[in-house]
Amino acid sequence: MIFFSRNLIKGDQRGFTLVEIIVVLLLSSILAATTGLILTTFVKSYVLSRQSADITQKAQLALKRLKIEFEHLSDVHTATSTSLYYKVKNDSGVESIRVAGLDGSTVKLGDSLPAAGGRILLDQVQNFTLSYFDENGNLAGTTNWSSSGSWNNPSFTRLYAIRIDFTLDHESGPIPFSTTVYPSFRTSRIPGKKKKNVTKHPGCGEKTEAWIEEEL
Repeated sequence: MIFFSRNLIKGDQRGFTLVEIIVVLLLSSILAATTGLILTTFVKSYVLSRQSADITQKAQLALKRLKIEFEHLSDVHTATSTSLYYKVKNDSGVESIRVAGLDGSTVKLGDSLPAAGGRILLDQVQNFTLSYFDENGNLAGTTNWSSSGSWNNPSFTRLYAIRIDFTLDHESGPIPFSTTVYPSFRTSRIPGKKKKNVTKHPGCGEKTEAWIEEEL
């Protein structure tokens, strides 16, 4: 004859204790908080990365446009540390008046003064600086390139390079951008035999390779 325990027939009907429930709830809360923190950090990093990429692309487009403008310089009317009133010459030899400069938190490009009346080239700008270098590669003051209210500036031909520096706002902190532009006319000032020259200028800090005129 086989005998069964009463407890085995009914099964173990003991429930969870209060301590066990609290421990489970605590562990679940910690797991949920950790998962939420990881997801939040991931999403924030993704958003910042996208914003940074957008800002970088916008800055590169602005630098490319300014580089094209300054490479085709044919005259300078007024030069300051935040703006340039100048002329450009196209491939057909036709000149056009331009003005590029800082207006509040934007950089604008227009066809006449003031710079504030131009088209927005760049926004979210913290600072914008133009630095001018002479034919020896030395940083020179802005007055050297200003023609005192008229065109056909005689000192303009000594302008060797223009460095563009600006900083854009970003949630993770300001992002700096910089480039140096060399006007195309600078390689053909002195008549004579041409030779290839590689130079690193202490002021500009850039190594350039160009055809220059060799003294006879």
